[in-house]
Amino acid sequence: MTTCPVSRPGLTPRLRKMLFALLMFGALPALAASPAVSDAPGRGELPDLTPHYTQAPAVYPGFDKQAAERISDSIQRRFIMGTNSMVIRWDLKAGVHLPVHVHPNEQISWVQKGRIDAYSQGKRYALQEGDMMVFAPNVPHEFVTSADSVLVEYVTPLRQDFINGGWSGIALPPAAHNPKPYGVPPRAAKP
Repeated sequence: MTTCPVSRPGLTPRLRKMLFALLMFGALPALAASPAVSDAPGRGELPDLTPHYTQAPAVYPGFDKQAAERISDSIQRRFIMGTNSMVIRWDLKAGVHLPVHVHPNEQISWVQKGRIDAYSQGKRYALQEGDMMVFAPNVPHEFVTSADSVLVEYVTPLRQDFINGGWSGIALPPAAHNPKPYGVPPRAAKP
């Protein structure tokens, strides 16, 4: 049975409206059936704390059961989000270049498959399957894949550009490439 994420119990009206808008505009990939949920009275509760929180945890199927958002022929993305954070799965073909960019989000990147060169602060980090890397907010970074790869990222706070259905890190053809990384204000011209 497939459950519409908007009709899940425990969602606040604001979150319900946001999920509905994301589904309507195609920014949130369609979700497959969620794992089974059943009552378990007394489990996972703290008597002095639980009554203050009415939001039920959201349960999503694995990334492989979600429809992928096609960014380009070489890049696919799937993500889930909570109130303050999100988890993103990137399926990247060999030779993909995610250009240098910055964002106000902390990012933890985990290579689940393949090989990815991460570049930051003038250094190259050769990441292999199982390697993880943490980027503090506003630290410039870029990625180049040397093999078909799967990259899973945990990001907080939410990436608003992703929620809006975009991605500020898309590489443009060299003639159209803006050399200013995303999120860096232009410098005033020197006299």
